[in-house]
Amino acid sequence: EVEMKAAARALDFERAARLRDQVTAIRRVQETQRVAEVSDKDRDVYGLYREGESAVVTLLLVRDGFVRDTQTTTFGQVELPDDELIAQVIQSRYASGAATIPDEVVIPVELEGMEGVREWLTETRGKAVHLVVPQRGSKSHLLALASENAQHAFREKRVAVEQARGQAEALQKALGLAEVPSTIECVDISHHAGDDTVGAIVCMRDGAPWKKGYRGYHVRTETAGDDYKAMYEVLSRRFKRAKNGEANWELPDLFVVDGGRGQLNIAVTVLKELDIKDLAVCSLAKERENVLGDKVVDRVYQPGRKNPVTIRENGPALVILARARDEAHRFANKVREDLHARKRLRSELDQLPGIGTKLRVALLKRFGSVAQVAEARLTDLASVVGLQRARGIYEHFHPGVCQLPENPDEG
Repeated sequence: EVEMKAAARALDFERAARLRDQVTAIRRVQETQRVAEVSDKDRDVYGLYREGESAVVTLLLVRDGFVRDTQTTTFGQVELPDDELIAQVIQSRYASGAATIPDEVVIPVELEGMEGVREWLTETRGKAVHLVVPQRGSKSHLLALASENAQHAFREKRVAVEQARGQAEALQKALGLAEVPSTIECVDISHHAGDDTVGAIVCMRDGAPWKKGYRGYHVRTETAGDDYKAMYEVLSRRFKRAKNGEANWELPDLFVVDGGRGQLNIAVTVLKELDIKDLAVCSLAKERENVLGDKVVDRVYQPGRKNPVTIRENGPALVILARARDEAHRFANKVREDLHARKRLRSELDQLPGIGTKLRVALLKRFGSVAQVAEARLTDLASVVGLQRARGIYEHFHPGVCQLPENPDEG
């Protein structure tokens, strides 16, 4: 609190806001520990906060009398009234059987067909479930805490959206864009010593990752670590689908290339070849500040400009670009690691004696991974590939460990 007030006096409002949120979070933790020690019953407590068509539902998981976890769901546009929204959330959470139904479900509003919902929860669980809307006492305190958390999450989301909007507006000004870029894509190339070359494209909407727009590419051409050829292939494949008007492949407001002038020129070449003229594109490169210096800075390049764009270091425009670049780098590494793992998996399966493609698929379908195949009992292997091949597989993974029995049921 002292630091928060000092930051406010110094007009460092961004730092003051962060400290304010930390103070609020600490108080919430203290309140959680105080109010949760009311019973040893397991409860799911739902809090709701909404403004207009935007809403947040927060779930407190109370186990053994203490709040063990908090989960938050944000709804950008929802026209349902409060009771129908809560009913929908409850149905979604418990219908699949993935979530444990507790002794008691605490909700903020009465539901239409309340008794029917309670009976459904009881039937699904196989044991009595209480569905309550508390008005007073310890349960109402828990409900108030859940609703307060929902309100706090709503405000955090709104602040994050406002910050992202400010960053996007700063980026529009810095790059001279016609519109504020609400959707930004960024591409990165990754390989391991020239092998397992992949491309990855991430999508940011209003400053936040939008996972539905993420794309991973296994580079097909023989590049031997040639980032330019890999970049050309990945961008050609991505932009052709947009050019053809395929659903969910629309172009973003701004496309960012991880790299310098060379990578940017590749993007420009692909766009010209496909006759795509309206896409704003730039590149973001980490470069040394000067020839003799050790400091590395981010520089932004645009087509047709010899010198990098002047953007204030750590300013809002650079922050949003760096966030997209760093996410693209993270995702590209994940795509490459997944590819490497699949290749290693296939390589190890190829070494199994007498096992062709169909049997490899059957083994993976039955056991899930090579590690599980290696740990499988002889009788389980034999049920998939037959006794003779099962013996060869078992000996492959356990050479000389023991004398294999004639009867697989003894293995």
